[in-house]
Amino acid sequence: MQEINKVLSKWNNKTELANHKISLNLQADISEVLDEMEDAQSELGQAPSDLSKLSFEVKNAYDEFNAVADEYILLSLNANSYIQNARKVAKKVEEIAKDLGVDPSGVKNYNLINQYEKELSKAQEEIEDIIKEFGNFNF
Repeated sequence: MQEINKVLSKWNNKTELANHKISLNLQADISEVLDEMEDAQSELGQAPSDLSKLSFEVKNAYDEFNAVADEYILLSLNANSYIQNARKVAKKVEEIAKDLGVDPSGVKNYNLINQYEKELSKAQEEIEDIIKEFGNFNF
């Protein structure tokens, strides 16, 4: 019996040493895993605040974009009536110049009417394109 106790005693010591050795080996792994999880928790913990702030900035930019776009759409609509009025004036100048037998381009600022009309039309197209391109946000 004494021999059995002696064997069991040595066996228990070996078991304890084996458990201790496993524990030491795993401590490094546990520390590494905990560090990684802590880093991830720290980064992800900041995410709601960062995303909320960015969401607020995007919403404000979206609202500002729409407000400015609405102003330019109104200006563009007004430009249409300006172009129509300019065409009427140009036509009158052409009729009077024809009756007088003179070239309408000799009338001061007559040539600017076509130039302004082209520039306004180009600006209107660009505004429409930009609004279509950047104004189609899905919220």
